[in-house]
Amino acid sequence: MLGDLIIALLSILFGVFILRLPRGRRIEGAEPRCATCGYIVIGLPEPTCPECGADLQRPGAVLTGGRRPPGRIVRSIAWSAFCVFAVAVPISAIWPRYVEPLVPRLRDVSIVLTFAQPKSGAYRSIELRSDSHALAGLSAPLRIIRTAKIDLRRSDGTICTAVVDDAAEHFHPPDKDGSKDQLPLDAAGLTAWLRTNGVTGNEAQINKEMASAVTQMRQAILQAGNGISVFGDGATFSSVGSSSGSSSSPQKWVGIAPPVIVGTVWLIGLIYIIAQKPLTLSSGQRASGESFGDR
Repeated sequence: MLGDLIIALLSILFGVFILRLPRGRRIEGAEPRCATCGYIVIGLPEPTCPECGADLQRPGAVLTGGRRPPGRIVRSIAWSAFCVFAVAVPISAIWPRYVEPLVPRLRDVSIVLTFAQPKSGAYRSIELRSDSHALAGLSAPLRIIRTAKIDLRRSDGTICTAVVDDAAEHFHPPDKDGSKDQLPLDAAGLTAWLRTNGVTGNEAQINKEMASAVTQMRQAILQAGNGISVFGDGATFSSVGSSSGSSSSPQKWVGIAPPVIVGTVWLIGLIYIIAQKPLTLSSGQRASGESFGDR
């Protein structure tokens, strides 16, 4: 932790040092010169620099000696080095350790419950597939999107599917979502759905099977990823199985944010350097601006 902060601080200081390095060639001599381009302004007929067009009557427009200002290419290179050491390196050291842990992560959970070989023998199996997609914070999920469906495998091997709503209160055929087509997710609702799809058999036994399955179905839908225990019920199903999987990953923007930040800072500075007016000479003695006419 301390090492990352030290690296970031040293990188910033080194970047500032690099940014201040570019200095133009020193101009020797005491002749009055244009502070913008260094042109000798002795004997000019007009108070305007013939080299760059600067107004030589403004304060500080004429000086003696000094250094030529660095060009745009030199300043662009210095700015690029500054962005590497003072922006990119600190962000790469700080971002993964201090920023990413504070950003909510994407959490995906998938659970499959299979109730097979029912004692009623009226169908082959009934299976629930529940998936949840959550934006999980440091303590609890901030936003959850759940999807679930129930597959009924009939005795002839054909499969009928129903979709469960997000609140796990009702379910309906995948091609119908009106209120009149919804059935409550309970034993009676499941039994009615089986009857609608041509499942026949001992009604009391089928009700018992649905009552045994529905509790675990609702738990799997509402508590996906929190861990569920499934026990085979020999009185209703000869085989009960479950499988689950989960994954947690950072949001896509978390990984691309650091280079975007660095690139934006670099581009803004580069545009400013290109658009900036020519720099004036530095470290010289300012003249009064009276170096015109014959000398």
